[in-house]
Amino acid sequence: MWALLLLAFPVAEIIILFKVGDHIGLANTFFALLASAVFGIGLIRTQGLFLLKNLQSSLARGEAPADSIIHSMLIFLSGAFFIFPGYLSDVIALLLVIPGTRHFFARLVRKTLMKKMRQGKVHFQSFGGFGAGGFGKPRPPSGSPLRDVTPLELRSKPPKKD
Repeated sequence: MWALLLLAFPVAEIIILFKVGDHIGLANTFFALLASAVFGIGLIRTQGLFLLKNLQSSLARGEAPADSIIHSMLIFLSGAFFIFPGYLSDVIALLLVIPGTRHFFARLVRKTLMKKMRQGKVHFQSFGGFGAGGFGKPRPPSGSPLRDVTPLELRSKPPKKD
């Protein structure tokens, strides 16, 4: 089912692109696709910063940031759809940007995620983080051992090497 959808989407994009291109011309089609891609890049850049600020402020207030993260991820996804060349992906992106339809999709995502969490099909895993090592530390090499540490170990200085 998913494979068929993954094949049908680009084919539909190409068909719609050629049909619209016949009506508005090659130059207008090119500039419309370029404008939507630039808009999508702008959405992704601003939404990434907004997501971090929103996450920090909601955690500082002691609130669960689930709703803001879902909305930010949907707007981020809409930016990716704007970058993807084609008018069908632009329509999907617009549906994710408009607040009314975005709230509908956010409820759908939240409901699906909660269902999968109750079934035990969703697992969260983190590498790196906001600790002393900074943001976005790379994954540990596959041969390195992972271990749990206590808060006291995190505060202490690393042992000196001879």
